[in-house]
Amino acid sequence: MDLLDLDDRSLAARLRGGASTVADHLAAVRARIAERDPRYRAFSALAPGALGEAERLDALPAGEKERLPCSACRSPSRRSWTSPAW
Repeated sequence: MDLLDLDDRSLAARLRGGASTVADHLAAVRARIAERDPRYRAFSALAPGALGEAERLDALPAGEKERLPCSACRSPSRRSWTSPAW
């Protein structure tokens, strides 16, 4: 299963339930960029603090993860961090 193919609600459920971590998702994003950016040349840099923020979010207790905002709650049809080109 590719984390980047999940819709927002499924990804949020996996993150909140501990089946995946934010760091796992970030690693998948970086791998996809490394694979496809030579063709598209769409990325110049990633946020320098992205991995640290992912680790901070992963360390939150489960109860606090339940309170994190989720864009899927407002837009169930929108894909998570992906576009048709990717």
